[in-house]
Amino acid sequence: MKGKSWYRKPEIAEEYDLKRFEGEGGSYIDKCEKNSVGAAIGNFEGKKILDLAAGTGRFSIMAAQKGAYVTSCDISKPMLEIAYNKAKERGVESNIDFIRADAENLPLKDSSFDVVMAIRFMHLVDEPSKYLKEMKRVSKDKILFDTFSFSSFRILYNRLLPMGSKLYSDEEVNDLAKKCNLNIMKKLNGFAVPFAVYRYSPDFIIGAFQNINEKMLNIDLGRKLSSVNYWVMEKDK
Repeated sequence: MKGKSWYRKPEIAEEYDLKRFEGEGGSYIDKCEKNSVGAAIGNFEGKKILDLAAGTGRFSIMAAQKGAYVTSCDISKPMLEIAYNKAKERGVESNIDFIRADAENLPLKDSSFDVVMAIRFMHLVDEPSKYLKEMKRVSKDKILFDTFSFSSFRILYNRLLPMGSKLYSDEEVNDLAKKCNLNIMKKLNGFAVPFAVYRYSPDFIIGAFQNINEKMLNIDLGRKLSSVNYWVMEKDK
């Protein structure tokens, strides 16, 4: 997996939220991602959810706040420590189990979770089917993950990122689902205006980009250019 050793460093965990989700642009990214995950999962109440590659716990905490019982899993101990402290601050630590594990070999029983999700993960892996099969193994039914799209503006700056990112076409995701005996139930589009625009633009102009983004995602062309796609899959019956 790309960046595995880099990702575990304490300084990366300490700077992770600050670099990505601070300011007007970062807050908008965080809100949009959580809205998409919420729309994909629907009702959280009482569900057992595995948040794979949970990082600093954004989605684990959100799910716990909505009434889910969450297992927050990551390979980085510093990331999990931050996630636990954030959960404790918000009073939901009792609804979350934190485990350190590698996503390709989870120490979890088959069919343990109602939903298994992995957000901001698939762009880092070279063999996605290996991880998706492990997600399928521990899921009772539903799997959620996102991909960065090959047909988006992201391709313009992808080579400039520290680790690069794996970009997916819809055809690749369809083939991946077939290979893992999964059915695609839902696809949601996000970020017609890519992450980097919000992260590196001054706060005063973020509102204009938000308006452009939301208008574009309401038309066919904008949805086709979305840089992030959220996929809901289910096991073959």
